[in-house]
Amino acid sequence: MTRTSPYVGSVTMRKVAEHLGVEAMSLHHHVADKDEILDGIVDLDRRPRARHPPRAGAAARRATARDVN
Repeated sequence: MTRTSPYVGSVTMRKVAEHLGVEAMSLHHHVADKDEILDGIVDLDRRPRARHPPRAGAAARRATARDVN
């Protein structure tokens, strides 16, 4: 996503808050405004992604095996 994306205009503090299940004013404890939210989204979108999900360790596999039995 870029700041010029056609979806940027549809993002509002009220919609973000509703999606998160909080009041819009509560968001202002964490972000200054819509632009700061959009900057964070763009930053996240630009981060490199892992090619494969991390594998669970042996302890996690054993716990899963116990849960199944």
